[in-house]
Amino acid sequence: MWIDIGKLIREHTPDKNGKTLPADLTSGSYEFRDLTDNGIGSLFEGKVIFDKTYGHVAYGCASCCGYYLPVQLTFDPFDFFFQDTFQNGISAYDYCADTMSAVDGSFYYNWGTGDTTIASVDGYGLHSGIGPGYTSSFTSGLLASQGGRICPLRSHSPSGTARVRKPGFLQVVATSDPNYMVCLSSGCEIDVWYRVLDVNGASLNMAGMKVLETVTLAGGNTCSYSTFDDLGQWTTSPTGNLTTSDNILFCPSTSDQGCVESLNQTFTVNGYPVLLMSQDGGTTGTKNAITITSANGITSCPRIAITP
Repeated sequence: MWIDIGKLIREHTPDKNGKTLPADLTSGSYEFRDLTDNGIGSLFEGKVIFDKTYGHVAYGCASCCGYYLPVQLTFDPFDFFFQDTFQNGISAYDYCADTMSAVDGSFYYNWGTGDTTIASVDGYGLHSGIGPGYTSSFTSGLLASQGGRICPLRSHSPSGTARVRKPGFLQVVATSDPNYMVCLSSGCEIDVWYRVLDVNGASLNMAGMKVLETVTLAGGNTCSYSTFDDLGQWTTSPTGNLTTSDNILFCPSTSDQGCVESLNQTFTVNGYPVLLMSQDGGTTGTKNAITITSANGITSCPRIAITP
């Protein structure tokens, strides 16, 4: 590639931003960068000058804009779900840009994990959750390093921690006081707040998990006309808490002059059935047994018990 600086000055040739070189320009600095190669780069600088009418050139000693420490996993540690995937990469400090840059391509096909029964990874850093637990994630590659004009290649072997998580419990965080103002003051509402725990009982601090409930009738129901109301589905905040409470209420009907409603409530998180856990952690079970009685157009507050 030939660049005639004198011609650019004489003809007032604009650059991509519409700017031109001043007509009286006689000196200045410049920089060459390879924008397509994050590894070694392929530019070499040379100069030839014949006409000094519009300036002069002093030979420049190129300095390598290589990479410097840290060279690290883009996400470390990183959590992802059992039977799900997570894309990781490599970041390195760009000496000339003074920022961390993605250098994934220099580390392709060298990825691995410490325990493939927990997580596997392909050549591009895409991890797959095989089983719940902790393992290491690592790769290696060569990067051009900052080092004067010689741009030495240095080997780097960044590593980190991968944790495969599986939802295991929905723990009660808080329960509201009874609200007797619902159903035109003839019903009673109880609100329950939950958070998601993994199979080991540790907080699952991940946003966007989908929590679904299933409510089925248990035996001995005698309420024919009264109606049960519940939200049915939720998502989680970054702390693993449901973004809204589970609002349980039962609106009576005057046609039911004395009846009992018994319900079983179960939950799934991202499609996985989970156990329920009491607020103190002392009680666990597969479902909430909910019982409500209705008489003379007034219902009791829901009685909720975690049961096997």
